Amino acid sequence: MTRIVIPLLILCALTASCTMLQVITAKDYDQEMQTPESIEKFTRKHNIDQYPVLTIRDWSGDFASSLAPHLDYGTYDRDGKFIETQTFMENGCLAPNSFSLIMSYVLEGDTTFYKDSLSYTVYRTSVEGVRDTIHETIPAEADFSSMFATLDGKLISLDTLFTDYVVLFNFSLSGKAKYSAILIRELADEIDALNAKYEEQISLLLVCEDQFKWMKDGESLD
Repeated sequence: MTRIVIPLLILCALTASCTMLQVITAKDYDQEMQTPESIEKFTRKHNIDQYPVLTIRDWSGDFASSLAPHLDYGTYDRDGKFIETQTFMENGCLAPNSFSLIMSYVLEGDTTFYKDSLSYTVYRTSVEGVRDTIHETIPAEADFSSMFATLDGKLISLDTLFTDYVVLFNFSLSGKAKYSAILIRELADEIDALNAKYEEQISLLLVCEDQFKWMKDGESLD
């Protein structure tokens, strides 16, 4: 057994990548209804409880589909204008330090990375079992006043939670939760370094994709 395990550990160390981390952390939580308490327990366990956690007021239908591109490292200024901070490598992983590099340009006045629109792909299966691939383009500018809710179902305007810039990071307790926690901590370190260097401040907000009882019951938001 030892002769097998040690080479595997060495291999992991030599070939570490975000793809590998996704594999080794993929089995996490079974899909189940979450509560504010369960989310708090998870964030505290993984040392990310210092960041506000929100959810989307409505995960159903076209609203959720059109919103999804905003939530993957979605970076916005105070006016809700989108900043493209993602540069990907061939393996699909975010390029190291791309967020820090791009945001340093932005904080120094470069507007190159501001985008007017976002493109995304939706996969839909018809009743007949035919799978369609639909490419959509939506305005990149976000209306923060009605998108988000607290974990107990209260509507909240996102612009009350940050001053200059905000980064949205979505996660779920099902599937790759531990991997998400790793990425959140890495992103938080980058944000802390930028905030220490520049006068303008970047805030990190987490967006939970899990279902809550108030969603299932169809309760109205305050």
